Amino acid sequence: MRYLCVLIVVSLGLTAAPAALLWDNYLPGGQNHLGQPGLGYDRLSAKTAERNTRILESWTGDDAIFKEDVFLQDIKWIGVLEEETGAEFKAADVIVFRDPGQFPIHPNDLQPYIVYQASGVAVKVERGINDFGNRRMYEGTVNLPNVELKAGHYFYATRLVGNGLGRNYVATTGKGLRHAAYYPDGQDTMGVYQTPVFNYPDRPKWVFVDQVPETKASDYAYRIFGEIVPEPASLTLLALGAATLRRRR
Repeated sequence: MRYLCVLIVVSLGLTAAPAALLWDNYLPGGQNHLGQPGLGYDRLSAKTAERNTRILESWTGDDAIFKEDVFLQDIKWIGVLEEETGAEFKAADVIVFRDPGQFPIHPNDLQPYIVYQASGVAVKVERGINDFGNRRMYEGTVNLPNVELKAGHYFYATRLVGNGLGRNYVATTGKGLRHAAYYPDGQDTMGVYQTPVFNYPDRPKWVFVDQVPETKASDYAYRIFGEIVPEPASLTLLALGAATLRRRR
């Protein structure tokens, strides 16, 4: 398994607009991290997604279907921070993998399907309302280095990296309803989860969230940004256009 370690940078505030919204899992019937009605968090639940916090580690992710080859550039998500005194979240981990065709699946068996994995990447955290005691809603963003994905069905997950204090959760979306319009080919799947703790069955395997005891089938509030990979013919036209401009000069 390969890990990419990059310089950690934290910035509070709005992030620059990515190239294009490739997949939107901020489903109807929710609200954003500022508490404004619309797409996003449905206020029903949230699932742990963290490393080096009070519970050590866990992943919470979801899936996306790409009809064309794409360059993955940014992942956004709505989450909930448990900000006890002294807690810091200065980086994030990311994993993207092709549909393995089955869950549960052990992390070692997942490795041939992993397209991209990074540890300690730069993260932007835009904090929002705080109406859960010491829990605060936020929107997180990680920027990725043009990860090329062939057309297909993928799963992805992010988790914040802490300093041994606090907690982090990814928010549910869609009010527990299935939204078939987002899955025209019938690949209507729910979120996925993996942790080596909590004494869940078959730990530490990746599972669908409804395979976790006392957890309902849920989608999670993620958005994926990037670019569609140009067709070869388009690349040829671009090259010809560039050559024409050079001749005119």
